[in-house]
Amino acid sequence: MNKNKKVRDDLIKERQKLQKEKTLLFPQDQAKLRLAMDNYYLLKKFDWILFSNDSKISDPNEKKKLNRYLNRYLNLNDHMLIDIVPKLKEAIENKDIVHLFYRNTEYKNAKKELEDIIILCRSSNVPQLQEFSNL
Repeated sequence: MNKNKKVRDDLIKERQKLQKEKTLLFPQDQAKLRLAMDNYYLLKKFDWILFSNDSKISDPNEKKKLNRYLNRYLNLNDHMLIDIVPKLKEAIENKDIVHLFYRNTEYKNAKKELEDIIILCRSSNVPQLQEFSNL
């Protein structure tokens, strides 16, 4: 997904800019730097979650494990990726709709459901989904 790479690249630029000024950072800038570093880490380490259809990901009762980098206990449901960029949430929701289409749609109603997906993607705020609708 190009969106994921673009977000990571933007976070790298922000992190590098803030790290250059590290000795002169105000507390709010230090918090921005930490957030940029955490978000980059999440996108780099857990981007596979964005593409997965595993039911464990959305199960809040899954066992939590210590994430040493973030210094807290998390399960896959706590991954926080969609909080980084709101457009990721829309992209994930549309991916899930397409996945359900391929999994559950019968021949007799496939045309109508596919047209609905195309309309949904065309009206999206995510440019990659708009491009997808042209396929």
